[in-house]
This record gives sequence, structure tokens and C-alpha cells, in this order.
Amino acid sequence: YLKDEDEDLVSPPSTCGNQWLQFLHESTHLKESPLLFPSYAKKSLHFVKRIMVNVIEKCLKKPAVSS
Repeated sequence: YLKDEDEDLVSPPSTCGNQWLQFLHESTHLKESPLLFPSYAKKSLHFVKRIMVNVIEKCLKKPAVSS
């Protein structure tokens, strides 16, 4: 889970019994919230970090547009 790869993990960690993930899946408001960063349980931590850095940089460069 620490390799910097785009491929799925060979043996991803078990999320069974994870109370936070269960809470998110059961909450209709949070499930549809654009404010929560998606979970990538089958990806490495480096992959997720790279995605997060790109999203944060994009947010800092371009302000939100309200409709």
C-alpha cells in the first residue's frame, strides 16, 4: 500500500467493520456531499496522496464558482 503505482493493490486492506465507512454509506446527505474526498481502498497511499495534492492545488488556483 506504500508503492507509488496506479494499479490496484494486490491485497487491499479490509474495510469490514470500519465504523466511519459504514456511517458514510448509511448517511444519504454525506454520501452525496462534494466536500468529502472519495475513498480509494484498492489504491496505494501514494496514489491517493497524488490525487489529493492535485485537487488541493486546483482549489487554490481557481476559486469556487457559485451558481
